[in-house]
Amino acid sequence: MNTKSVEWLSPKPLVVGTRLAFVAQFLGRRLAYTYEIVELVPAERLVMRTAQGPFPMETTYTWRAEGAGRTRMAPPRQGGDERPP
Repeated sequence: MNTKSVEWLSPKPLVVGTRLAFVAQFLGRRLAYTYEIVELVPAERLVMRTAQGPFPMETTYTWRAEGAGRTRMAPPRQGGDERPP
């Protein structure tokens, strides 16, 4: 999936409950969906779940300190009814 645009639907800053409108391109089709932030642990974890869209998705980003001035971000996990452990 290739994200083309993101629009804030909620006031900044990003907090649990924030909604963001995404437009993406997938297999030649335009997809529009709304993600809601369902978990936020600063500098550790961000979980977004579709609140509206063509199919259910959940995306999890994680970060981990890797020494002085370095951070590792794990690739996002996505899927329908998948839930992170």
